[in-house]
Amino acid sequence: MNLYTSNFIDWIKTNIPNAGYNELIGNYIIKPESLPDNQYPGAPSNAVFISDDIEKTQNIKSEDCHKLSILYNGINYSFNINDISGKRVSIFHNTENNNKPELKIDGILPVSGSGQNAIGNSTTKDQYYKMTLTVHHPNNDDYKSEYNLKSPYSYCLVFDFGGNVSIDLITYRNKILSKHLQSNDKDESEDVLGETLNIIGLNWLYQVNLSEKLTAQLSKDKIIRHHWVGVVAQEDSGYYIDIKSGLYSTLKDESFLCLNGIHSALEHGILEQLQGEDHPAVSAIKVLAQSNKIFYIDKNNIDNIIPLLTGYSTNQIDIFRSYIENNEAESSIILPENGNVKINEWEGFAYIHTFNKVSGGKVINGQEYIIDQNHETLHGGYSTLEEDINTEN
Repeated sequence: MNLYTSNFIDWIKTNIPNAGYNELIGNYIIKPESLPDNQYPGAPSNAVFISDDIEKTQNIKSEDCHKLSILYNGINYSFNINDISGKRVSIFHNTENNNKPELKIDGILPVSGSGQNAIGNSTTKDQYYKMTLTVHHPNNDDYKSEYNLKSPYSYCLVFDFGGNVSIDLITYRNKILSKHLQSNDKDESEDVLGETLNIIGLNWLYQVNLSEKLTAQLSKDKIIRHHWVGVVAQEDSGYYIDIKSGLYSTLKDESFLCLNGIHSALEHGILEQLQGEDHPAVSAIKVLAQSNKIFYIDKNNIDNIIPLLTGYSTNQIDIFRSYIENNEAESSIILPENGNVKINEWEGFAYIHTFNKVSGGKVINGQEYIIDQNHETLHGGYSTLEEDINTEN
């Protein structure tokens, strides 16, 4: 038996060293079988049996599926999550067709029709257009997030439902990128640049999943991941990751607050991991760490702290006040004294907005780590140098 086991392990190492669990063990399915009541040996007298005439199906109904809907300047498309799971979902502007945005799945335009459009309207260079992503959970509310996309630049949508992004998926997508690079596809092509952006997003999602598992073990907590949805982009001013929509549950507030800080640190950390330390990036947690003085603001001290702030616009101060004075939610803000922090070519500020409110009889806790550059806000990380992403790192 030991010999057989050793030979089997050696064969795995040689032939399928990167295989996942399903490839090694195989997928098992449950085959339902109906038997008369008297053929269930040992069943208690009060046992309840499922009727044989119950409706059975091999397919999940569309209304019971999680969905991701995309609305952007004429693009209007909704996907069941299982249709795009593990795939690259990108929006590139076609410079040979009036900068019209094109939604592609693994480089292919999905079929349009029945109110679904994968090609948008013409756009003007250097103008911003709003994109709305909507996540639909069949057992809960819809969650919307908005992004300002700039024509004619390049974007990849990244997502994870249930914490399922794995190292196997990242390895698979890296092989696809390598194939396109070996085919001498252009760096700015959807196949190369789109996959590079996709891999950056997948790495962030994977490391976030690992941090959640580690936090759950150390804190003896239960963490349930519902979804992450966001964008990884290449624009003229640099590249960035912006994950605005995240929903997860913890039993302990401490786990929730701890993880948010880790998520923010990974937003600049992933960019530096994959592009190199000589291409530094910025995130909310990094800006706050480099600021000389930071303030904690709540309803008890806002009138005393606001006069001490410098470098913030009147409009931004009004936004801070609206957070604190919102009667529907109890809020606090952590922010730097100076609203004009400079890191290489990036210049702006960052803050942490924490809030809780009662909705539907439940207390909902929320926290945002935000960076702001030229009044463009991101829930993510940004390159501090105005450069194109390196597709071969």
